[in-house]
Amino acid sequence: MRIGILCAIPEELRHFSPSSLPAARLGGRDYFQGKHGSHELTLVESGIGTVSYTHLTLPTKRIV
Repeated sequence: MRIGILCAIPEELRHFSPSSLPAARLGGRDYFQGKHGSHELTLVESGIGTVSYTHLTLPTKRIV
């Protein structure tokens, strides 16, 4: 199963050890991909607030 995880602050993202995951940069945000068991994960630090979240919902190139 593919799972996307939005992290509002860097401390949340660190729980997934993003430095060990390959990254792509889209729309000014870093996306990290990895696996947890049989699940494919895509993580991004979204920032706090509705303006930050809105930027993530704009059409972007698919990375997974």
